[in-house]
Amino acid sequence: MKKLITGLGIILLSISALAGCIATEEVVETEEVDTEEITEEAVETEEIAEEINTEEVSSEEVATYVAKPGTFAYDSEKYIYHGDFDALGYVTTQTMSEGFCTENCKTYTYAFFNILETPNESVAKYTEENTGNAFVGNMSIGIGCVTDEIVWRMSGSDELGIEKQTNSLASSEKLLNSTEKEPITVNLKREIFTAGAGAPDCYAHFSKVEVVN
Repeated sequence: MKKLITGLGIILLSISALAGCIATEEVVETEEVDTEEITEEAVETEEIAEEINTEEVSSEEVATYVAKPGTFAYDSEKYIYHGDFDALGYVTTQTMSEGFCTENCKTYTYAFFNILETPNESVAKYTEENTGNAFVGNMSIGIGCVTDEIVWRMSGSDELGIEKQTNSLASSEKLLNSTEKEPITVNLKREIFTAGAGAPDCYAHFSKVEVVN
């Protein structure tokens, strides 16, 4: 009787041990499969992220600014040119004397935007008609004075009269660092200004000088 019980005990222990091994193997196999799936998902996520980054870089490289002709044209009712336009060009400066002065005159640094290209056909005619004006030259438009590396100007409009307009430091740096070999694109705007008056120092016919590219 004791031998039978002992034999049964050995058989039960063997079955328990075998069941334990099977359970352990199943757990190990399940963990290995889960780890592989997580790893594959991580790789796929990284690949998708790389594709998105590549597309973003490609879009930035392809994107270019297209200059706009704007609204600048001659107004036959008001007998003036006004409106805005884009132009590719660069800035040069020159020393000018204060107005209405004959002796011991103060001087200031004045900036001109020299136009290389513009899609607006009215600009060439405007600068040709106004060449000789202190603030306009042949395909060159005065944009104001330079003080402490900041470009600013006095400009007029029928709505607001003569006011001071100032470019930001970042915008001024781009304007002043531009050259004929490294030009920039700007948007210039001339307001409707029909009042006749003597132009103050640092005057500019265009109130807005915005760097767009």
